[in-house]
Amino acid sequence: MKAVMLAGDFGYAQHRLAAAVPRGLWPVFDRPAASHLVDQLRALGCEDVGVCANGTCSLFAEALDGCVRDAAALALVEDQLPRGAAGCVADVADKLGRDRFIVLQANMLWNTRLPGILTRHIQRSADLTVVVTTNPSDGSLKPAGIYIFDPCVLDFIQPTSYQDIKEQVLPAMVKAGRRVEAFVLPEGHCAWHDTSTYLDALGRALTCPEHFGLSLAPMQEVAPSVHVAPNAEVSGSARIYGPAAVLGGASIQPGAVIVGPVVVGPGSRVGRSAVVTESVLWSDATIENDCFVSHSVIGDGVTATGAAMDCALFASRRELRWGDGLTGRHGEIYHGCPCSSGTRNTLKQSAPARVGAKCGVDPQRLQGPQGERRQ
Repeated sequence: MKAVMLAGDFGYAQHRLAAAVPRGLWPVFDRPAASHLVDQLRALGCEDVGVCANGTCSLFAEALDGCVRDAAALALVEDQLPRGAAGCVADVADKLGRDRFIVLQANMLWNTRLPGILTRHIQRSADLTVVVTTNPSDGSLKPAGIYIFDPCVLDFIQPTSYQDIKEQVLPAMVKAGRRVEAFVLPEGHCAWHDTSTYLDALGRALTCPEHFGLSLAPMQEVAPSVHVAPNAEVSGSARIYGPAAVLGGASIQPGAVIVGPVVVGPGSRVGRSAVVTESVLWSDATIENDCFVSHSVIGDGVTATGAAMDCALFASRRELRWGDGLTGRHGEIYHGCPCSSGTRNTLKQSAPARVGAKCGVDPQRLQGPQGERRQ
């Protein structure tokens, strides 16, 4: 059995952070999401893994180095046309050979129901299993981005043109009388397409890591849902409200306030009296003293000063500044979704935002009279 991870991000539907770092390489705790998926796929019996991307295969090769048994077990396919999900599977099969394939998005958390789905696929002699979720708004079903292909499915995929599973392959298989099964997932499936859904997925992973095949070890739970690595430094006057994880080599300075869900990545630093809420810091990021960060992604090696709200700050080749209150040091910042006040944040701020200023964040959400977090 083999696996294909779909990792393409094409420009016409591309999120700006995904233009810098492919979604499948956005970190989940200490490693890229795709790395966690490869470990789980191998545990399920998939020794050979294919990654179909567009122009980012070298990044995946570097990130997955050591996750597969040898170079021959990792097939990297550049999806340049684009080829569509089914076309990607066929292209990977050309490199790895015909077999049963588990097909899944690279930008998702592992679903622990997948082994049971595979067993059901085999027991029901299915040729193709489509995993779906229920849309809570209207009860309709939508694909979860997980499929199980038997080898015969490859015969229904054209070798050169765009080939989508739902649009081309599935109707052709039904018309030919092949057995197509659907598996409806209950709640618990986590994938992301932007920073908001990514932060939501990390929050769920922090709360119930075992539901996604993850572990917070060797971090220690120092308070309810607050995990700190043994070699991290947390000041005694810092306040952390979970769920939160402070990874190896990270530093939380005196007076800092962290309101989860928050992940402070390896080697990152939260400065004195800084406030970080509902955000993730990747590796070696810095939140300077008195900085306020809310619902944001701070990328590898980036320094945030002033205020960052509802945005992503990630590595670039130049230094950019927006006013006195917001600085992207060797980074680039953009705003994704409206803040909680319903208005978009402006890039040109005349002064740093503080808790209590008109930044769309109610300070009463952060701390109650006795220092308790309010919902």
